[in-house]
Amino acid sequence: MDASVQPAQNSRTPMQLGAPALNRVLEVARLGGARSAFVEWRYIDIDFRSEHSFFYSTTFRRYPSICQRVHFFAAELTAGLGNLSEIADTYLGYVVMRPLPTSPVGRTMLSPPPHLKSAILCSTTDEVHLRGVTLSVTGVPFVGQDGQYLRCSHSCLWSASYHAHLQRRSPRHLPRDVREAAMGGEVVGRQTPHEGLSVAQLLSALQNLGFSPERVPLPRTREDSVRSETSSLPSTFARYANSGIPTIAYNRSHSWLVIGYYFAGPPEVKDHDTPNKQLQTSNHDATCLVVHDDVQGPYLESLGRDDYLNPWANLDYERSGWRAAIPALPSKVYITAERAEWLGRERLTFIIDKLSAAAQHNCCTRIPKNRLRYRTHVTTGAKFKQRVADRLPSELADFYRTMHLPKYLWVVEAIDEELAKNDKPCVVGEALIDATAHHLASADSPALLARNVGGDAKATSLDHQETLSVVLDDLKPYPSALTGPVYPLIRN
Repeated sequence: MDASVQPAQNSRTPMQLGAPALNRVLEVARLGGARSAFVEWRYIDIDFRSEHSFFYSTTFRRYPSICQRVHFFAAELTAGLGNLSEIADTYLGYVVMRPLPTSPVGRTMLSPPPHLKSAILCSTTDEVHLRGVTLSVTGVPFVGQDGQYLRCSHSCLWSASYHAHLQRRSPRHLPRDVREAAMGGEVVGRQTPHEGLSVAQLLSALQNLGFSPERVPLPRTREDSVRSETSSLPSTFARYANSGIPTIAYNRSHSWLVIGYYFAGPPEVKDHDTPNKQLQTSNHDATCLVVHDDVQGPYLESLGRDDYLNPWANLDYERSGWRAAIPALPSKVYITAERAEWLGRERLTFIIDKLSAAAQHNCCTRIPKNRLRYRTHVTTGAKFKQRVADRLPSELADFYRTMHLPKYLWVVEAIDEELAKNDKPCVVGEALIDATAHHLASADSPALLARNVGGDAKATSLDHQETLSVVLDDLKPYPSALTGPVYPLIRN
């Protein structure tokens, strides 16, 4: 991925390129309980037609322009698909098989393996139509590279773009669009057949495809990551996975897509008197990232691997180390998760310390410092307002509902970890950050749309610069704005 280096796939033989991805696709289907598959012959796939029109139709060897699409079900199909509508709820997804012997895996959408059910994934839903029946599958889009027209970075770009199309109804970008978006700039080699993208081209392509990309540096070693606290490698990817945003990661010669995470094994040392470093190390090492790799396949897990997909594998950093994360942020998100969390932490910590020192608020004085954690995600103003009635007393819910909110905002939650561990309402404060504010804004600037600590809520009207406020007596901890499990938390 560095400008002076060509992708590592150049060292692979053509037959090595597509087999691992196809094997992994079949393995994911088997793990999901697949009992039958149906093959759509002569399937016209819009993505491969784009590749064929602009590349494969120009080669001396003749390639068909049609594909096959394979559908997987966790039930038995009867002859003639007579029971298709009855078993529609067992649908596991599909894979488009391109007529490329060395790289057959095209557009793919599969349900994640069952053991990832509790993982935080950037899942979205796709619908297909088969014999008059509508089938839906929830997962993360995947496509394999073909080594000529699409390389690793193109595959990441396509997956992120198709994910945004399904999740946010953004424009549908075909392989040709992805290629054109990345043309020019700091070229590392031939563009046709393609020898890979530079980081500059990757960032430019994301911008051209309608995203708001940012390069987030990653710690060089595990020890650096543990010491980095808020900038640890797991916490960086967790913020974007919490937001449903896939993130591109890369090393010197390859790129892949981080689509989620989960905790493997005991997440913590239970004694809260244990030094914070030991607590942080325990949770840090228990974080398993879930990855789509265009060569090795979908839904791969970082822990336990001895290759580049494990950031802490004992490999040469210069060749295989994770260099940076590039989240596929929506176009109206100008502040990164890291900056938003810094703004929210600064303000919430200041208020909590102030209230605790004055002993004015029982909610805050009950929270020891080593139990206070932060969790950050981006959401839309509309979705945030939709959930307030379920989480908050009516007076505070009305306070939020009457606010003017931007399309996207960052939500930084202060969480009592002891309550989260016992699966109880655990949010003791939250800050709302304008996602379109100045990326160098301070915590006392208009970037802070609102803050609430224990029922003491304040916001500034951007139209009239008026301070809006509401005070509730002894507001108890309340549920998170995020759905799904809160605990364990990455300690940062």
